Amino acid sequence: MYYKVLMEGGHVGAGKSYDMTRYFKADNIGSIYDLLHKMPRLKSKGLGKSVKLIQPVSEEEFIKGRHCEKRDPYLMRH
Repeated sequence: MYYKVLMEGGHVGAGKSYDMTRYFKADNIGSIYDLLHKMPRLKSKGLGKSVKLIQPVSEEEFIKGRHCEKRDPYLMRH
């Protein structure tokens, strides 16, 4: 299945954050939480508070979303 995850990103200054949307392919929502536990840039409040939405999406929306992720300068690694 494909999922859209809205979460709170950190590392933008003390006490500040921004909402970021990421797209994942996983067997179930539990697998998503396993992936997020190791993810950089996720606000470190604990997954229950940092993750705002997990929603199943179509394969087409997943592909479009992943394409948008590649253009997000905040997600690019140097």
